[in-house]
Amino acid sequence: LMAGMLVSCGETNAPAPTETSTRPGVRTDGKPNKVALILQGPISDMSWNTTAYNGLKKIEALGAEIGYTENTPLTSAADAIETFIENDYNIVFLSSNELQDIATEAAVKYPHVQFFLINATYTADNARSFAISDVEQRFLMGALASLISKTGTVAFIGGMPINPIIKARKGFEQGARYVNPEINIIAQDTGSMDDTNAAKELARAMVAQGADVLCPVADQSSLGVMEAAEETGVLAIASGENQNSVAPNAAVVAIVKDT
Repeated sequence: LMAGMLVSCGETNAPAPTETSTRPGVRTDGKPNKVALILQGPISDMSWNTTAYNGLKKIEALGAEIGYTENTPLTSAADAIETFIENDYNIVFLSSNELQDIATEAAVKYPHVQFFLINATYTADNARSFAISDVEQRFLMGALASLISKTGTVAFIGGMPINPIIKARKGFEQGARYVNPEINIIAQDTGSMDDTNAAKELARAMVAQGADVLCPVADQSSLGVMEAAEETGVLAIASGENQNSVAPNAAVVAIVKDT
């Protein structure tokens, strides 16, 4: 899919730098903005990548031309940025803090392009970083899990142990113990944001340990957790848009982090 997208962008020969004002990314050549989004996961994950893609579609509705890559491995992100810029894209969004080093190099190399990074910290004349309130979202998830648990044991299933997931776990634990200081919390990461089978097996193991509320924070892997809840008869709190549809009998609610 990524290769198809990059080919569809047009010619690969790099044009002269886009004419801009003194502000990076602002066009003065009369052409519409061309806005790119680089995603490490699929837009079908009903979570992080879905909401980011929805944001890109809103930008398109404002008159911009858009392009995106999904399931982009870290090793291919620099090439993806290069290809977009060669095809006259003047604004680039990167959806993960893992892409910060690559974005830093690109921002120095292409000062006329405006970069936006999600959950990163890098800032420059042509780069802005935004942090999502992972702790607040998961505090709500943990508090609700404690409220509805009958066994007194709730489970947090994370993806990769990166900062957003670490913060999410802390917020979950704070929320759960705010409601019930004696709550038993089982928390573990799968090590992947897209391995639904691993997440499903981990969730089943947590149910075997007494957890009656499963709470995933793992992008596409979360879908495996929702399936495990549906199949084992416990409850679940979804962490993305429409994830509750995967487990109609188990899902209590979805707490959405809108990127």
